[in-house]
Amino acid sequence: MTLFQVDDLSSSAVTVVDGVFMVYVIIPQAAPRTKNHIGAVLQFAKVTDNQSITDYKGIAEGSEGTTGSIASVVCGDSAPPHNLKAMFRQWHQAAWPFKSQIVNTIDLDGAFDMLERDRFSIKELQGDTLPLGVDADKLEVLSFLAAL
Repeated sequence: MTLFQVDDLSSSAVTVVDGVFMVYVIIPQAAPRTKNHIGAVLQFAKVTDNQSITDYKGIAEGSEGTTGSIASVVCGDSAPPHNLKAMFRQWHQAAWPFKSQIVNTIDLDGAFDMLERDRFSIKELQGDTLPLGVDADKLEVLSFLAAL
């Protein structure tokens, strides 16, 4: 058995990293970004996150524990959050598939809210990172049709 390593992360695939007390969903810009695909991944992360919260409360007996989500969604080609780096035994920055210096994360509830949206401003669609659930291939087709 081999452990999951930072080298296993891909710039073209959605990945869920479950670190027992923290769950990260990494959604690169080049990954499939359809609403159904992203929704299924977020739902999986939500179930994992709920189990992690239950486990954490059991371990933290007598303390307040945590009441909210402990899952984060890393959007686009973001820099890695510090807590994500701590999940790997050996972290080497060169293996992180994205070169951005900006950390772009939202909480799980925010990701579900964004996925429910069906209207976006032109500014949001022209940014470096498309909102969750927006399929770049469909945007190119719409841009082409609008230019006709």
